[in-house]
Amino acid sequence: MRFGDLKSKNREEWGKMSRIKRDFIEKIHSLQDGENSLIPEICQNTQKQ
Repeated sequence: MRFGDLKSKNREEWGKMSRIKRDFIEKIHSLQDGENSLIPEICQNTQKQ
């Protein structure tokens, strides 16, 4: 299942999430699409919180 499908399927739940959580989930999904350059960014973001 593609991430876009997941978003439209769960639009209500998606809207209730915090922006930080949405950003995090989007980064995880883009990692799964093969963008390994996001790994350091995710590490930095999780350490800040």
